[in-house]
Amino acid sequence: MALADGLLRRGARLLTGGTDNHLVVIDVAGSFGLTGRQAEAALLEAGVVTNRNSIPGDPNGAWYTSGIRLGPPALTTLGFGRAEMDEVAAIISETLSATTPASASSGPSKARYRLDAGIAGAGRGGRRSCCNGSRCTRSSACSRRSGAGPGARGIGGRGRRSRGRRLAIGE
Repeated sequence: MALADGLLRRGARLLTGGTDNHLVVIDVAGSFGLTGRQAEAALLEAGVVTNRNSIPGDPNGAWYTSGIRLGPPALTTLGFGRAEMDEVAAIISETLSATTPASASSGPSKARYRLDAGIAGAGRGGRRSCCNGSRCTRSSACSRRSGAGPGARGIGGRGRRSRGRRLAIGE
């Protein structure tokens, strides 16, 4: 699967070392030093919707978790191919790499986090730029009707999604 391969190439530890089905679970504690709750919230702030998920023997329990679950079928339904899945993997990896646990009175927090400001606002960068670099004011479906590339679909790089929209890949 393209999303799993892209995440593995970027150093993410997947729960089963890869995937044989449509689910991808990232061990964010082992890969990025975050709890699932921190990763889920940071990705949401960057415009990517996921679900936190426990992993076997999870030291963080079911509330904070050590993993996040991704459901790529939502992306394939939107027409995403291998290149777009790889770009989604890059966005996820960049966001989680730019996230650090915040401090609490008893040590690192399991809920609070710090996300690099450049990444935080990237997913909500106003109107997206179409592939030709012009400012697009059309609906999110315009790329599929006009045959424009992935940039117009809203994942062509940080800041290209339409205002307030989020890339929902959690199940």
